[in-house]
Amino acid sequence: MEVRRVDASRESVKKRSQKCGEWQGDLKESIAEVTVEGMRQFLMKIAMLPPVPTDVKMLAEEAIMGRLGTISSGERLALAKQGSTRIAAALLLDPEARVTEAALLNSRLTEPNVVKGLMRENAPEHFVHAVCRHPKWSLRKEVQIALLKNEHTPLSRAVYFAGTLSTVTLRDVIANARLRDEVREYVEEEIARRRLNLTHYRKEDSV
Repeated sequence: MEVRRVDASRESVKKRSQKCGEWQGDLKESIAEVTVEGMRQFLMKIAMLPPVPTDVKMLAEEAIMGRLGTISSGERLALAKQGSTRIAAALLLDPEARVTEAALLNSRLTEPNVVKGLMRENAPEHFVHAVCRHPKWSLRKEVQIALLKNEHTPLSRAVYFAGTLSTVTLRDVIANARLRDEVREYVEEEIARRRLNLTHYRKEDSV
């Protein structure tokens, strides 16, 4: 009886494996045939299917990302809202502000994605400004550091971020990052001001 159960289990696994292989092959073929109009529907189908093999998921994402520059504004907006992490991250650098803002609201987007986008030389100004005023991302330490380093960050926001970061962090930024002259000057003044205040408090404590 036990032998029969084992054989039955092996046969079941074999059939599932074959079915998965057939499904994976069909899906790979369909990636090459997906139309511009079907981009969003195709991505949503991938997202809702049972656990998708990593290589197939990556192929689907690459097929879509490779066409971002040729698809309509409306399709990019839909992808920014509902796309995968990689696609949302790619759309942070979209030339349209509304697409960028939609990508920032994508629940799959992560802090490293935002930081990486801010560190890109071609990061659009509207993207930087959107992050500066975003209620979630503008509060993250690593994002604030990246914004300090970005040339498009308004000075008023750079001043605010510098005020929230620790002195150790500010010193590290000064030592290792290329900052705009006015930002560097303010950060250096902020560090000096904190040092002066600390010295003053220590004198008062010793009295």
